[in-house]
Amino acid sequence: AEFLKRRITLDVSGYIGSTTDQISQISTSFASGLTNNTINIGAADTKGIEIDLGVTPVDTENWTVNLNASYAASRMEVTKVSDQSDEVQVAGGTVGIFAQVGEQFPIIKGSDYVRDPNGSVVVDLNGDPLVSEELEILGRSTPDYILGFNGSVRYKDFTLSATADYRTGHSFYSGTKA
Repeated sequence: AEFLKRRITLDVSGYIGSTTDQISQISTSFASGLTNNTINIGAADTKGIEIDLGVTPVDTENWTVNLNASYAASRMEVTKVSDQSDEVQVAGGTVGIFAQVGEQFPIIKGSDYVRDPNGSVVVDLNGDPLVSEELEILGRSTPDYILGFNGSVRYKDFTLSATADYRTGHSFYSGTKA
């Protein structure tokens, strides 16, 4: 939608989709002699929305000011991995990226600290935290939403622009210390 000779613009889009037989690199057992394998796996449902609002409060021969704000959210839920498994590791080592039925994709799985019923980390006699033997979901790498801002000021032939975004609700893993 455009208003006041494009001084105000509003774009809204939504999407829903399904994908099947995705081509993916998967980790394999080192006993197989391979580090990974390429296979067709899975099915996933995706849905999302994007909203973009633009305003041009100043538009003269010498000056133009453009402001733009956006919101985007997307979810991909794994509905099938394969007939043999409900999850597959698609990247990583001891901490990795997984596709797991019923979860958003991609999720991060790895060892977590053992916790007592109060949520406190359990330590051994040396004071070192105990680590769980089972891989647990540590988070997902896709944000809940992304807020964006773009702005520009033009004076004659000189333009100054700025861009920023804000993402929240997701996790990341850095292997630097490991």
